[in-house]
Amino acid sequence: MFYVQTENPKINRAADDAERFFQSLVKGELGLPDFFTHTSKTPEEVIETIEATRLQKFPVREYTSSWFFRNTLGYYKDGVIHVNTRFSSRADVAAVAGNLAHERCHAIGFKHKGNKPTAYNLKSVPYVIGYMCRDFVRNGF
Repeated sequence: MFYVQTENPKINRAADDAERFFQSLVKGELGLPDFFTHTSKTPEEVIETIEATRLQKFPVREYTSSWFFRNTLGYYKDGVIHVNTRFSSRADVAAVAGNLAHERCHAIGFKHKGNKPTAYNLKSVPYVIGYMCRDFVRNGF
């Protein structure tokens, strides 16, 4: 569950949409890939981890990055998901929802190497779940 600590209507809507996505995911309404990189968990175990943390609150705050980190979409640190206003102001709601889903995966312990979507990282739990959420919202589910 996202606990949005901002007045930004786009982030609030994105959080609601991402939450709807996670509900569909744990109900088994969405398919997953056969495997994930950067984890030894099976797709079924990934869903179990998401389900086990569904009542956990994930605070969401905005921040404005410095010029050097202007392309950073967001990050998770010290129990809080941070969304970069430079990203959220130009992105659509679906992209922001996908970023929230990606960061929530970090919050529950899933990782990837580095800060770029490399071919290997694209199959990690945060990237797969984030892109699935983005597409879920864009397709109006």
